[in-house]
Amino acid sequence: MSSPQASLLNEGFNNVALVTARIEMFTAATRGGTATGFFFANADESRLFLITNRHVVKDEAALFFPDKLRLRLHVDRKDLKLSESFEIDLYPSGNPAWREISSDTDVVAIELDASDVRRRFYFASLNPTNFIPPDVVLGVGDPLLIVGYPEGFYDEKFNLPIVRQGSVASVFPVPFNDNPFFLADAILHPGTSGSPVVTQPARAYMGFGGVLQDGLYRSYLVGINSGSYDSLHLNAVWFNNMIEQLIK
Repeated sequence: MSSPQASLLNEGFNNVALVTARIEMFTAATRGGTATGFFFANADESRLFLITNRHVVKDEAALFFPDKLRLRLHVDRKDLKLSESFEIDLYPSGNPAWREISSDTDVVAIELDASDVRRRFYFASLNPTNFIPPDVVLGVGDPLLIVGYPEGFYDEKFNLPIVRQGSVASVFPVPFNDNPFFLADAILHPGTSGSPVVTQPARAYMGFGGVLQDGLYRSYLVGINSGSYDSLHLNAVWFNNMIEQLIK
């Protein structure tokens, strides 16, 4: 009899669940909350990064200055119940481990030792081929999926994230109020900071001129979830070109 986990090991959309990691932030031995990060590789897969929000690693307004992140990652592709902790020192040699664009851009990239992490853990990573193509139309109201750990909640037995649904709430890809993000309509919670925001898998996507493009149930990365307009259930989703700038 096949394992109930078998479908998770197939290539396809379910692998987006293996892209994310639940983040715990620590200052010395004091735990300061949870967030979400996801793995991203450069075009030739030679380099590996953890992408998350800047306020996860440094938040001056909240006087929040963690010095360590702790992730829990799978160690066996055949048994998702097996996982181990992986810690990231945010100040190796006294310098910040993350790359940032500015203090006003809520996205950072932390470069990891690609060969070491791939040798020790079982996970998936996104790369530039997963960006939404420029000729695919993403319209207002189109469905989105946000993959992460709301209030730290997740499948503890199999170490897997929660997927929330949302939709495009501002005209894409117009920068909302001239900021490098658009808005998503979704009921989210603290802990989903840094979550990847992807299109819902579809057989086909609408291209410019009304031409349908074969989607093969593929899901595209459109951005990184960040702060919210709480009373409105609207969330800022930073455009994925922030990642391109960070990993150059």
